[in-house]
Amino acid sequence: MADDQHEEVSKKVSAEEEIRRGITVMRRVVQGRSRGIILDVYWNNQGQLIEPNGHTLTSFIGALVRNEIPITCDDWRNKELNESKEKIWSEIKRCFNIEEERRGFCMKLAGKLLRGFRTFLSSKFLKDADGNFVDAELPKKYESLISAEEWEAFKSKRQDPVFQRISAKNRERASSPAYPYRKGRVGYGRLEQSMLQKEESSETSLPAHVLWKEARVGKSGVPQEEVLHVYQKCEELSQSLSPDDTKGILSRALDVPEYYGRVRGKGFGVTPTSLSIKKGKAPSNRELHARLEAMQAELDALRREREASASTVYRDASDKDSINCTFQPNIPEGISHCQLYLSSPYYRMVGKGKVHNVSGVLLHTRELPAGCLKVSVDIAVEPNAALPYPSDDSDATTVHEAVGSFVAWPTNLICVGYELVAVVVSVEYRLAPEHRLPAAYEDAVEALHWIKTNQSDEWLKNHVDYSNVFLMGSSAGGNIAYNAGLRVAMVEDEVSKMIKGLILIQPFFSGIHRTRSEIKLANDSHLLLCNNDMLWELSLPIGVDRDHEYCNPTVRDNVLRLKRIRELEWWVLVTDCDGDPLVDRSIGLVRLMEKNGVNVVRDFTEGGYHGVQDSEPLKAIELFGVIKKFISSLPNHTIE
Repeated sequence: MADDQHEEVSKKVSAEEEIRRGITVMRRVVQGRSRGIILDVYWNNQGQLIEPNGHTLTSFIGALVRNEIPITCDDWRNKELNESKEKIWSEIKRCFNIEEERRGFCMKLAGKLLRGFRTFLSSKFLKDADGNFVDAELPKKYESLISAEEWEAFKSKRQDPVFQRISAKNRERASSPAYPYRKGRVGYGRLEQSMLQKEESSETSLPAHVLWKEARVGKSGVPQEEVLHVYQKCEELSQSLSPDDTKGILSRALDVPEYYGRVRGKGFGVTPTSLSIKKGKAPSNRELHARLEAMQAELDALRREREASASTVYRDASDKDSINCTFQPNIPEGISHCQLYLSSPYYRMVGKGKVHNVSGVLLHTRELPAGCLKVSVDIAVEPNAALPYPSDDSDATTVHEAVGSFVAWPTNLICVGYELVAVVVSVEYRLAPEHRLPAAYEDAVEALHWIKTNQSDEWLKNHVDYSNVFLMGSSAGGNIAYNAGLRVAMVEDEVSKMIKGLILIQPFFSGIHRTRSEIKLANDSHLLLCNNDMLWELSLPIGVDRDHEYCNPTVRDNVLRLKRIRELEWWVLVTDCDGDPLVDRSIGLVRLMEKNGVNVVRDFTEGGYHGVQDSEPLKAIELFGVIKKFISSLPNHTIE
């Protein structure tokens, strides 16, 4: 907003002076045409009007539109204006040497100037110093441009309550911009031209943030500290992003979304198309399915490669020389509930039971093997998994056969104390591309309402604490938990009140502009950047990009919703690792929450990869510990 409001915030050259200048210019140009003088018009490489004659053409178009289009025109796209627009274009071509392809620019400029004239009339004659409506007569100086009927209709529209609400909202938004434009009516195009000429540069354009900073330097010649801070942030971003991404760094530094069809910091006339930032044609469903099948084949190949690698790296836990993982070095003395793991061909939990860490304990009258403890197996999670030390006394060789008996188990494959006592509701949500977002969020919210409305269920009533609900998700599930939480938070009902927080595990977010971690790990085998982009293309609503609020949590609407989460006093846990290409997205989300006063806890570890806790049970155990510690540390919350 701040970089496109210099018309509103600059008062040094009044609109009235510009109107008078337009009349003078129009007369001079028409007189020159009668003597055979046709003025040349010049454009920069981004399609903006520049000098010489750029300001002259602008003033000429302003005078034309005030003569040809009534001030009662509310819709510049109205087809009834086509005849008047044609006349305006014809007059422009008669006086200026201009290509037909510039017609679109000139018509947009005419519409913009008409809106400015209407705003001037309303502010100058129909409002008092406090902004209240004044029933004024038609100003005599504009009787040649405005009829009495048009003036009455114009006044009547401004007394409409709906119009006044919109006007008040726009006036409030424009009244105090954070970074006001300080170059009067010199637009970005001519400002850029003067800067390049002053520097005698061979460049044809300047980076948006360089231009943005200069546009906020007043007569003192010194920019404000806040402006320099944004500029410095842009400089840092420009060093870390690829060249194709630098055009959006200003929006990232300002923490605001891009305007549709415009480029921030470049001014009127510059569009993504004029900068060759073109979106490709939306692929057909057949193309999307073909690309999805190719991605699946690639993922299957990577999975086979990983499994083959794992089988050569890990040996069976029964080989005592291979036991070198000490994730649970201190087993408590006495008898404790535990989970039992194996390490070959990959780490996984295979059973649950009790570990007997008692001095002098024997296993069936025999001493325990070195590095082992005595355990009783209660539950077989993987029934056919081979025991690390088969029992000679009971002939048990698998976990299932050992249920109800004692066996020896390697100490470093026994986990104690990290199990969570919680009722888990897993949502089977609709999938893209058949059901694009927000379908998954809607399903998650519906599940929450189901939980709330089924408190009469006897089993749920006996086992569920409805005042201690957390939304948790990993990867895409983390994205769903976050966005579903935002939706619930915005509705003041019993559902929002029963939720105590969010647990976001490597949440799946993205954006148009690459982060450092995405660039560094672009070819990571666990989450290829190109596949990541494809998944978003398949999931987002058709026609939007990756800076949509579903994908990029830093856009403005989500920021406003975070304030609601703060008001509800929710707590948020965000976990990730530096081997995940999306880790910078998680860090950015945490910083955004901290900035907005949300109670947020971060847990970022070294190494790993996206989805590591799904493939390596030891990492899952560590994650359970983090989650249990997080919930238990909250006020009035415990996990037994």
